[in-house]
Amino acid sequence: MIEPGIGRLLVGSLHGAISDVLPQRLEFYEEWFRPAELRDGHIGRAPLGAVLSFLRREGEAYELVMRQAGTVTATWWAADLSPIARGLMVRLPVWLRGRLAIREARRLILHTFRDAQVTGQWQAGGGRLSIGHSLFCDVRDRGTYPLCGFYAAAVETLFAVLRVPVTVTLTSCRAVDGASCSLTLDRQTEGGA
Repeated sequence: MIEPGIGRLLVGSLHGAISDVLPQRLEFYEEWFRPAELRDGHIGRAPLGAVLSFLRREGEAYELVMRQAGTVTATWWAADLSPIARGLMVRLPVWLRGRLAIREARRLILHTFRDAQVTGQWQAGGGRLSIGHSLFCDVRDRGTYPLCGFYAAAVETLFAVLRVPVTVTLTSCRAVDGASCSLTLDRQTEGGA
């Protein structure tokens, strides 16, 4: 059974990203992500934690898997928005689209992991998201590199779909140096907005 708080969207996109980036290792990871259990929605925090722990040992592949999983998650999330709502949203002024995109980013993050404790704000020049309890950064010892690339890729993709051009920068990571994972969203200027 799915443990409370872990979303199927996260698990499905992570499984797909492992399949694309590390196809030779997929059988190994399917010890925890068994396809039949994925279809039925059975995943626990311990197996997911094991997958993330082993992925961190894969070197550069970790970041590639996390970014691809984040991109796929945001793409699937945006595809589930009603066409009418998405159509109306992209016609709004960019400052209002940014506020709505922050709200959708918070919803997406909470949908992937309900205990994430997400806060966000949007102003004229950009925004900020803070994830107080990141599933990816739940490690025993401090690391040397950020582990929350999933969130950065998901937010950047979601904002692009909603036509709010931003550059997302990881400014702190709970696994490395902070109490939370923080993303800074710098708005790129677009013609006439």
